[in-house]
Amino acid sequence: MKRPFGKLWLDTFFPRKTMNKLPNQDLVGKTVIVTGGTDGMGRVAVERFAEMGADICLFGRSLKKTQGVVDELRMMGHTGQFSIVECDIGDLDQVRRAADEVLVQYRKIDILINCAGINLPERILSSHGHEMNFVINYLGPFLLTELLLERIRTTSEARIVHLTSATQKVAKLRFDDLHFERNAGQCSRHMLRQSCA
Repeated sequence: MKRPFGKLWLDTFFPRKTMNKLPNQDLVGKTVIVTGGTDGMGRVAVERFAEMGADICLFGRSLKKTQGVVDELRMMGHTGQFSIVECDIGDLDQVRRAADEVLVQYRKIDILINCAGINLPERILSSHGHEMNFVINYLGPFLLTELLLERIRTTSEARIVHLTSATQKVAKLRFDDLHFERNAGQCSRHMLRQSCA
């Protein structure tokens, strides 16, 4: 079956009516940090947490796009506090800066949700020389979690949630070539075939 894209994919596999099946909880006063909350599953999660009254710190590469999500949530009448941290998870220096910003702003972190992800069909390197799929899907979230971990540990009943996609069905992780230095062409062709199937 060919997977639809954009809102069609979201509406097909995650219709809004399914959100009503999730138990309502009182999250007023709880701090939720979310990466990847401007699109897809992350966007749905942000809205759901907002409905439960959580204070949300939304990470985003684009301030304009992230602010647009916050504006929409406020227009819906959600009463929690919203803040934005500009951060490209693919840039480890930005991840460190963003973590410092969160630690200054929040005395507690109740929930960290790592939802930012990417699925590039070609080999692109980050500014640190890491393969971009690897850094955004793994290294960036891992580093952010490590930098915030002590604050999370000091928060009673805190949670860390890592979300992922079905990427493992598209391409194989090669531990002997994590940055696709030897298999770049082969990986690119394989992923393109899968994404167009």
